[in-house]
Amino acid sequence: LQALHHKLEAFHVVDDRNREEAVETIRQITEALIWGEKNDTSVFDFFCEKNLLAHFVRVLGVPRTPKIIKTQLLQTLSILVQNITRDTSLYYLFSNNYVNQLIRTPFDWSDEEIL
Repeated sequence: LQALHHKLEAFHVVDDRNREEAVETIRQITEALIWGEKNDTSVFDFFCEKNLLAHFVRVLGVPRTPKIIKTQLLQTLSILVQNITRDTSLYYLFSNNYVNQLIRTPFDWSDEEIL
């Protein structure tokens, strides 16, 4: 997860040249978190330590974020909510107003991919 985090940090701007790589990095982070939830709690601890959830929620709220990135981030959050079972992990996901921020985030609800 640490290598994926560094890779994610390297995306200062997501554009046509790197959007597929950014989506794949987010997808791999999701897989690592689900694996870590079941096999190695330090993976999710790293996710928390680096405040990646706050970063994901913040990126979702940026109007110029490409739709493909927003879609992947929403899928990631959905997968996490459905697959996280440890109490401490669930507490992290549902604390710190992240859910409230998501609810307040304006999305294009007419876009089927966002739904």
